[in-house]
Amino acid sequence: MVPYLIAAGVGLVLGVITIAVIHKMNTKVNTVQRSLNKLENKFHECGANWVGNLLEDLVVGDVAAVHYKLKQFIEQDDITGFFLNELGMPITLYSIRETATYYPELFAKIQAAMDAAVGKVKK
Repeated sequence: MVPYLIAAGVGLVLGVITIAVIHKMNTKVNTVQRSLNKLENKFHECGANWVGNLLEDLVVGDVAAVHYKLKQFIEQDDITGFFLNELGMPITLYSIRETATYYPELFAKIQAAMDAAVGKVKK
């Protein structure tokens, strides 16, 4: 009878440990998914929809869509142009709008730098 009680006790302890580990893993995964979702929403907000859609597919686990989007990026003839159009310009324009709205003194510095750069290009 004692060996059965020991086996039952060990099984119970292993079951509790397993449940605790799975709960901890689920909590971590949920935290990562929520963070990726917030990041995805920020990318959509600033107009970088390609990256937002990529993150959305990662969050939901759509491996085929992620593969397609990455393949689309990798097989571009003009990767720099693709990167600038899909990520660089939307984030830059969003940053400029937000800076002009909330940080006028910083926006003035950006504007001065842009004016200086335009002056160098025209010469």
